[in-house]
Amino acid sequence: MDTFINQIKNYSSVKGKLNLFITFFFFDTNHEDLLKYLNYKIKIINTIKDSYKRKKALDRIFLIKDNIKEYKENYFSNKGILYLVNEELEKIELKSNVLKVARSEFKDNIFYDSGDFFATDYLIDMLTNFEFNNLVLMDKKVYIYNINTNKTKLIHTIDKPELNSLMSEINSKISGPLILGGNGNLKNNFYKENKNSFIKDIKITSFKPDKIEHIKEDALKVFQEEAEISILDLLDNYINDSHQYTDLLVYNNKRILKFVENCMAKTVIIHKSSPIYKEIKEMDLSSIDNFHVLESKNEKCKSFINNYEGSILEMRYVLPQNCFDED
Repeated sequence: MDTFINQIKNYSSVKGKLNLFITFFFFDTNHEDLLKYLNYKIKIINTIKDSYKRKKALDRIFLIKDNIKEYKENYFSNKGILYLVNEELEKIELKSNVLKVARSEFKDNIFYDSGDFFATDYLIDMLTNFEFNNLVLMDKKVYIYNINTNKTKLIHTIDKPELNSLMSEINSKISGPLILGGNGNLKNNFYKENKNSFIKDIKITSFKPDKIEHIKEDALKVFQEEAEISILDLLDNYINDSHQYTDLLVYNNKRILKFVENCMAKTVIIHKSSPIYKEIKEMDLSSIDNFHVLESKNEKCKSFINNYEGSILEMRYVLPQNCFDED
């Protein structure tokens, strides 16, 4: 998996225009369905009014179609491949370890995207991000989900919930902070008895169990806000009680990057709008004990951005002054 991720990371920083970067990722798909899917995309592209853009887009998708035809029929019925196409066609056949994860994490076995950059960050997240928050939705039934930015997994349904044992049954399926949502007497009575077990009760008039993206977005915002409270408390501790961390705190962006690169960072707090956020995210962060990301635009975050360029680092140990870069 690491080899595949490192390969496609190289394409994450490539940018273009006119929505001409095609990311085409598929697995376990028969030949006929692949060609039918591409013909459907060709039909859509042919409706583009701009003749230059239409021709460029068609050139790219025909590169993919022609390449697929070079494989034996149904070669991909139990295999997979990633096409990254702009001026040239790049392809990476999926190894068994990547296929195994893709089969468990993707709802559909065909992913297609066209834009001003390759959708490699999305693919990386789908294949490597297994950190989830918990969402419980109720009407007459109870639906338990694991959610993150790109994934929604219905992990358990309780068809005939019993109010007295419901909390225990939920806890047997998931652990960690919970958000509740839904409507009806079951949900209202359950929340009254168990409100301390939930971060928040989201008011919902109705929902369909397989279409909860709008609810998920609201829930993830709440989880993010809760996570940032503890990060901001830590930031306050660093800034207001800096004497406890004499010679351990680093505010200079150049030094922060240097210490992360050399595995000297114990803790990093960084805001997504920091000038070094993108660069630091592309580094190997495995040696850092605590890597915290802020993205809110509240007053504390604005102050952090204005006064510290949105980044602060705690070193593992005090270093001699001569190892610092000169300002």
